[in-house]
Amino acid sequence: MKAGPGGRSPFPSSFPKKMNAPSLPEKAAAVVMFVFFVYATVVQFNDPDPWVWVPLYGLAAVLCVGYLVGRLPVRAAGVYTALVVVYALYLAVRLASRHLFFDEREMAGIVEEGREMLGLVIVAAWTGFMTWRTRRRKRTAGVG
Repeated sequence: MKAGPGGRSPFPSSFPKKMNAPSLPEKAAAVVMFVFFVYATVVQFNDPDPWVWVPLYGLAAVLCVGYLVGRLPVRAAGVYTALVVVYALYLAVRLASRHLFFDEREMAGIVEEGREMLGLVIVAAWTGFMTWRTRRRKRTAGVG
């Protein structure tokens, strides 16, 4: 493919510009979280509602890759994190209301929703961290 005027490609990249790479401890944590999210994605195929959890954990894994290569789509990651937080808050309210009026037969459902909420908190915390660090690096680099 021929480069356009000024040596640039005629097709703009759909990914944001590469920022300063994460530090070594951040990269190590991102790799650990990537492995965790891939594992969580795979085990969700056995869940009664995989259509919710497979994309949720899978997208978190994809965002980890974007963060590792310095091309995290910050706006998309921020929106994703906000949606995950809203869903976690919804589950928290549901759990609180079920806990007040629960019957022993509902205990399994309460435990399941508690685990789901914990997964959402982990996803929101990590994607929120990646978004915050990337935004901070952009500001210090004077980009965006």
